Amino acid sequence: MTVSQLSLSKNQVNSIDRFLIAGTRNLLKALETTFEFSIDSSSSEIEIIPTVNIQNIEDLRSHSLYVISSELEGELNGSLHLLMRAIDYTHLVDVLEPTLRLLLLSSPDDSLVRPRNQKPDGVHDFDKSITSDSAFNDQMESALIEVGNLLFGNYTNAIYSTYDLYTHHSSPVSRLDTDHQTIQQILSEPKLLDRQHFLIRNEFSILDKLIKIWCLISPSRKSFQEILDRIG
Repeated sequence: MTVSQLSLSKNQVNSIDRFLIAGTRNLLKALETTFEFSIDSSSSEIEIIPTVNIQNIEDLRSHSLYVISSELEGELNGSLHLLMRAIDYTHLVDVLEPTLRLLLLSSPDDSLVRPRNQKPDGVHDFDKSITSDSAFNDQMESALIEVGNLLFGNYTNAIYSTYDLYTHHSSPVSRLDTDHQTIQQILSEPKLLDRQHFLIRNEFSILDKLIKIWCLISPSRKSFQEILDRIG
């Protein structure tokens, strides 16, 4: 775990590590169960980053991003974001294609041909009008939102099991973010300058496809302090 410009006790660092391990372990199990594939290997890391430090996500800034966003509600407040680069989205499409084909078999009018008129660098779009197979596109968008649901749900459950704070997330909203507006808003907006953020990177290999997914958890200042107070 990397902590930027923040002094934490050894107990707090160990506690946040336990939160990461619990959330990630359950997330991988949920992905395997829901989408019926086997994860060959995985690694994770967590950073606590201040609002002004955008360099921590330099690897994301040079790519078009798929973003799933949700609100953190309950005993904690803030926001949750799944961030996926276009290349990782393309790999996820490849991995999920067999499952999506089976789903599409239920509708005899739908083509089973995967859309091939892709944008440069593998960028897909949620705009149904530019795809050759809107049914496949619909299924992929639903699958991506479900990945967001699984990710957010497992990390909020980990917050509860680790810190005894009951929190949940609102219905996720998806978007293609080519201008990185989500990152700029979360990490650069003046009214949010007093926040610390949990940035979790999950990397896993499925069928020789390497996929990276970032989770940005942005609790309010009060909620972040509540977590630290529960750790002691």
